[in-house]
Amino acid sequence: MFEAIWRDLVYAGRSLAKARAFTLVCVVSLGIGMVPVIAVPYIARVTRMPPPGVKTEGLVEVITTPRGSRPARDAWSYPDFADLGAAATGMSITGWAGGPSKTTIQTPGGVETQSVATMFVSANYFRTIGVALARGPGFNDLIDDPSKAEPVVILGHAFWQNHLGSDPDSVGKTLTLDDIPHVIVGIAPERFDGHLFLHFKELFIPLEQHPLLRDRSADNKVRSDRNNEWIFINGRLSPGVGVAQASAAVSAVTSQLAKQYPATNEFKAGIVVAYHPSPSLERTQLLVLQAVALTLTGTVLLAELVGL
Repeated sequence: MFEAIWRDLVYAGRSLAKARAFTLVCVVSLGIGMVPVIAVPYIARVTRMPPPGVKTEGLVEVITTPRGSRPARDAWSYPDFADLGAAATGMSITGWAGGPSKTTIQTPGGVETQSVATMFVSANYFRTIGVALARGPGFNDLIDDPSKAEPVVILGHAFWQNHLGSDPDSVGKTLTLDDIPHVIVGIAPERFDGHLFLHFKELFIPLEQHPLLRDRSADNKVRSDRNNEWIFINGRLSPGVGVAQASAAVSAVTSQLAKQYPATNEFKAGIVVAYHPSPSLERTQLLVLQAVALTLTGTVLLAELVGL
């Protein structure tokens, strides 16, 4: 049997050697077809790796499910976020939003202004994510109070190294952001740039200092506008509480909000899902990409077999 297999392989090898152009086309085509098979699963595996320091056990994400004419979403309005945070859901809730900040730094060559990727977070963000700061006390709970919030900032480790020369006395000094002096209250640990895959955040600022909330005037409707969804919510389950229990509690809260505010919340049905380094909606897109890639690869392989 093995001799017959060997003869077939030798014959196939000689045949392909005679048709070099055809062989080259087949090899290249098969190679291109195999790229998605190798690359997409690898990317999917990498995106499941949490950033350094994040304690994944008990960490969750609060999202909405498709309902009526409303698709699934992972962003919430400020008043919805506030109501969820005040409710008994069996977990501590933290909110965050991304955005740029204009930073002004004094360098040996003069004053340098640049845009920096910033994460605006609740006071308990680092505690909820489970990440310990490298330096400084971090945020206190007063920064969540609009009347008491102060302009403070936690520096990303790379930002601290690259722009402040790893100055050990940085905590307590000020950094000008959007023309406002912010007191440095902490340094994030090395290689941590947010709790999501490839987040690349360099600064962490209180959520109450977000441009949408910085205006404290009566004309600013962001705090009451349930249509303006821009805050993302994560949470950490309390001891003895499971995902299903927390999800039921969140669902009950959003069901009540739907009754109170039908014009904006009728189809908002909140649930809790386990934390994943890639946001929920991006994971769905990745699965679709993987399915498309595998389908295309199968088509290429089938075409090559038919051509043979």
